[in-house]
Order: sequence, then structure tokens, then C-alpha cells
Amino acid sequence: MSFIMYDVAFMIVFTIVVIIFLNRKKRNLDKQGFLNLYKTKIGLKLMDKIASKYSGILKPAQYGIIGLGYILMASMLWMILYSAYIYVRYPEVSQAIKAPPLVPLIPYFPQLFGLQSFFPAFNFTYFLVAIVIVAVVHEFSHGIIARLNKIKIHTTGFAFAGPIIYSLYSSIISRKISKPLIISTLLILFAAFWFESGLILIFLIFPLLGAFVEQDDKQMNKASKFKQLAVLSAGVFANILFAIIFLAILWIFFMIAFSPAGLLFQYVSEPLSPNDIVTINNLSIQDYLNSDNSMTDLAEIKSSNKTYFAYPAPLRASLEGEDKLFLVYQDAPALRAGLKGIITEINGEKIYSLEDLAVNLARYQPGDNVIIAAQFNEEVSSSEVTLGSNPEGKAYLGVRVGQPRSNSILFYFYNLMPKINNLFTGVYYESRIGDLGAFLFYMIWWVVVINFFVALFNMLPLGILDGGRFFMLTIAGITRSDKFGEMAFKVITAVILGVLAIMMFVWVFNVF
Repeated sequence: MSFIMYDVAFMIVFTIVVIIFLNRKKRNLDKQGFLNLYKTKIGLKLMDKIASKYSGILKPAQYGIIGLGYILMASMLWMILYSAYIYVRYPEVSQAIKAPPLVPLIPYFPQLFGLQSFFPAFNFTYFLVAIVIVAVVHEFSHGIIARLNKIKIHTTGFAFAGPIIYSLYSSIISRKISKPLIISTLLILFAAFWFESGLILIFLIFPLLGAFVEQDDKQMNKASKFKQLAVLSAGVFANILFAIIFLAILWIFFMIAFSPAGLLFQYVSEPLSPNDIVTINNLSIQDYLNSDNSMTDLAEIKSSNKTYFAYPAPLRASLEGEDKLFLVYQDAPALRAGLKGIITEINGEKIYSLEDLAVNLARYQPGDNVIIAAQFNEEVSSSEVTLGSNPEGKAYLGVRVGQPRSNSILFYFYNLMPKINNLFTGVYYESRIGDLGAFLFYMIWWVVVINFFVALFNMLPLGILDGGRFFMLTIAGITRSDKFGEMAFKVITAVILGVLAIMMFVWVFNVF
């Protein structure tokens, strides 16, 4: 049985346990639509103890906490506006990516929304561990700073968004069916139909998890704006702090548990105009499009003075889409030999990096035959390859590594992370402890990533997020007018929702 089957089984068992737990703890539940809030007193004494013991450090730290809140808010606003610009200016982006602009953070979302090339697998085990850490850290930090500023915390607890089936059942029994519950159910059913995935139907019974602290709203509202801002931004500050801590843990684990094992390569490609094509598989462009070319073998493209290769599916899509330019592969020894995956050896010499490859190729002449071992889909095979010649007359294999770099915030964040498959340098790393190494690596990886994204997203100035009240208090403080702050908050909320609506419209229009 594959790991994903164990993971799905674990998810189902966990869901059943949650349903039984919710059913037995009805008295402690506060139902709000499809939300089930389980209230406790756990952690209240610890919040008081930390706030009291470390008040000398925490009080001045509030300036940094608030400052980080502003940085995250500005970053998130810039990302939203820039993403909207890309979506509207370059509609081919929404055509190429099936996922909507806002993707729910649910188990298996990379598989459900076709984002496997952007994210590693996100199974339920990763989801559960990461969400519990992120949510508890976020809400507990709100509580500590609230108690630091003498704001009472009534309860703590966990929030269960669903299970939808359980919420429907409870609502029918109590004859209190809310509109949000009906809308959520319909959206999930629509997503299941649209993405043609049976997995998403699981989320009709799967409980999304969260945490909360219930503060005294009257005391919160009476507190100074500075104190309120500190409480609101405490959660995202803690998320960033824990992202840094777990990033350090990830690097330490990576250096201990992984070692270089090969070179992850790509074929050399370049753009080509359809106008430069003479024949495809010895056929004209129109004859090729009318022929049966659904095979997975590479199509041979003849231009005026060169030979190229391309996979049939993207080639047909480019030609039928009337693209001005599309990528093709150069005619090279690696491609003709069918090398795929990770180069591990050349004539018995280990290859760990691009430098190793260059040093080994320098020992040979164009026309020499070499035996190259490559790993693909966890299987290693050896191929005899006749080396070609580059413009300088040296031995040429025809592979490259690396991906285009970006100046975006997300790129720099991504570049801080260790990578098992480093697409920028081409180095492929192998676990010294087998499959357990990769499992633990990606579990810690998701804890880092989700802490970072939750911190960013929570500072978006929307009413349901920390950033909403944070923005309103800021404007009210600047203008010395609570009414102006509320008005500015309503305007920014309308603008953001409008931008998201435009992105969704562009995505839906291009997808359909």
C-alpha cells in the first residue's frame, strides 16, 4: 500500500475521532455557522506567567512587533496588486495555471489544483502537524501580549471548520441551517465537479483546524491604539519568529541527513518562431496538425538551418494557439540518447554538480563514446552516448541546469530554503536515512512555509483578519478620527475584494 493510502486512511480516522469528540463535547461548543469552537481554559495561566516573567523584554519588543506588522501588510498589499497586474496584463498566466488566484490551504492542494511543479506533496500528516504548530503559536502569542497589556483572556480553544457533513447534520437536527454553511457545501461540490477530483469530496467530511483566544472586547477597545496594535500583530510576529527557528532546524537536518547524489539536468532549449519551421516529422505544419501526433515521442522539427525537437502536446498547443515564439530543444547528444532525470556517473566517475560534469567532459573529445548512468523515477539505467561538439570544438553533451531568477519576495524566501532537488544549481540530494529523511524534510519545510504565508496573509487589511483592525487603528491614529479610520477600512476592504474579484473573473474567463 502506498504512503498516500495510509495518509488518507489516517485523515479519515482523524475525522471520525473529531466528530465523536464534537458530539461528546456539545456543551463546550459554540457553533457559528459551519464553525465549531471548542472553548477551554488551557494555557491561560501560562500566558499570565510568560507575560509577567518576561515583561521587561516584551514591553520594548512591542515596537518591533508592530513594525513587523506594517512590513508584512505593505508586502502583502504589494503582492496582491502585482499579482492582479500580472493576471490582467498577461492572461496567458491564468490559462497556463489551472489553480484559481486564491488556493485553499487543504491537504493535497498541489495535486488538486495542478501545482505539483510549484509545491512538494502536501499530505494530511504534514497539514495536521503544520497547522497545529502555526495556529497555536499565532493565537498563544495574541494572548501573551494581551495579558502583558492587562487585557483579560476569557477562553482559549480550537476551531473546527466543519466537518461539513457533521455541521449539516447538526443544523438539520436543530433546524438552524445557516447561509454560509449552504454556500460552503455548494462551493465544495462545485470544486469537486470542476477539478474532476474525487479527493476533494473528502473535505465534505474533513475538519479544517484552527485555534483561537477569546479576549475581553471591552478591555481591548478601551486599551490605547498602541496596545491594540501590539496585540493584533503579535500572532504574525510569532509566526515569522517560528518560521526562522524551523528554517534553522531544516538546514541542520538537511546537512546531517542528506548528501549530494547527482546532477538534475534539463535539455538545452531556445525559442523558435513557427515561421522558421520547414517541416515537422518531414510534414508541413498543416499536415502535421492533421496527422495523428499524439504519441509521446519527440517531434523532429527542421528549420532553415537547424534541427530541433519538441514534445507533441505543447507543440500542437503552441501551433494552434498561434504563438509568436515557443520553446524547442536543441538537437544534442543527451536528447538523442534519451537521458532523463539525474546524471550520477560518466564512465564510472561520480557526478555531483555542474562543475563535476564540466571537468569530466573536458577529458573527452567530440565523437567519443561515454557510458552515462542516470536515475529516473528511482531507477538507474546506463546509456552509451556519443558526444557532440560545441562552437569551441570541445566535447558537448547538451544539458543545462538552473531556472530563471526573480526579484520577488517569494523568490528570496524560497532561496533561503535548502532543496533536495535544487533546480537552480542542479544538485540532487539523497537521504542517508531512506524515505524517512524526505518525509521529515518536507514536514519541517511545510511548517516553515505555512508560518510565513499565514503571517503574510493575516496582515491583509480585511475585516476577518488581524490586518483589518490593524489598518483601521493605524488610519484612526494618524487622522485622530475613529470614523475616518472605519471609512478607510471599508474602502481598502472594497478595493482588495474588488481586485480579487477581477483576478477571479480573468481566471474563470480564460479557463472557460
